[in-house]
Amino acid sequence: MRNLVEIDVNRIYPEVPFFEAQHIRTRITDILTIWALENPDPSEYDTPPLTLVPAGIRPLTVGGDGCSSEPAYRQGMHELLAPLVYVLEREQCAQPEGGDDAVERSTDMGILRLQLDGRYAEHDAYLLFTKMMEVMVDYFAPVGDGHVVCMPPGLSPRAFAG
Repeated sequence: MRNLVEIDVNRIYPEVPFFEAQHIRTRITDILTIWALENPDPSEYDTPPLTLVPAGIRPLTVGGDGCSSEPAYRQGMHELLAPLVYVLEREQCAQPEGGDDAVERSTDMGILRLQLDGRYAEHDAYLLFTKMMEVMVDYFAPVGDGHVVCMPPGLSPRAFAG
């Protein structure tokens, strides 16, 4: 699975130097791999799927035999995640050294710093991608022998220029 994701991530926006950094490629690969493993592709089931919803946990869909199917990663999902990683990485706020965290978090600037804390950029990108895929997943649904991947208008490498 990870190898399939890495193939796509290594081709991501080659004209944008930001995406050449290994730590960025690793971050994108990690997020997509985890997302795919947590979201198996229900179209691969031989039997109708069963949705299990433990208290406080996001639904997990498994096949009728109780086994999860192949991961749902599809080519092109990396292009949806990339802008999220780009923005979160660029908008990080430096965190003050030392100080009273409780006081800092009670101010408007403290709340903003916490929201833009780079230590949580990967977590934030994962959660944003997960929410985006709730809407976009149908664009990646199998159709016949292939897949339909529809890129939303305005999402292009030019968005990263300047």
